[in-house]
Amino acid sequence: MLHKEKKVGAVGHPGKVLQRFFNRMDLVRKTEPGRCHAELFRIFANEELSQEIQRAIHEISMQPYFNKLLAADRRDFKTIWRRLLAAGTAPDETFLPVAKALRGFVQ
Repeated sequence: MLHKEKKVGAVGHPGKVLQRFFNRMDLVRKTEPGRCHAELFRIFANEELSQEIQRAIHEISMQPYFNKLLAADRRDFKTIWRRLLAAGTAPDETFLPVAKALRGFVQ
């Protein structure tokens, strides 16, 4: 028996393994963090919404009261969009190797 056949036999038919994986992914998407990630990704992907948020951040940072905030708070606010982008891509960076491994498993 080939190595791949042994591996498949040990965990089940590739179609069933994939179905279990995608069923679990669906469950994750239905959780509050999963819905938040999907919505955040929708905003990132929409250039108009993304620019609107960046303009709002800029406009707020130009208000007189903004300079009364602590320097760390001002910095955190001004960099919030960049930090959201970085945090929003983290799940995708985890998912891509999993997807690649699954592809190798079923091929």
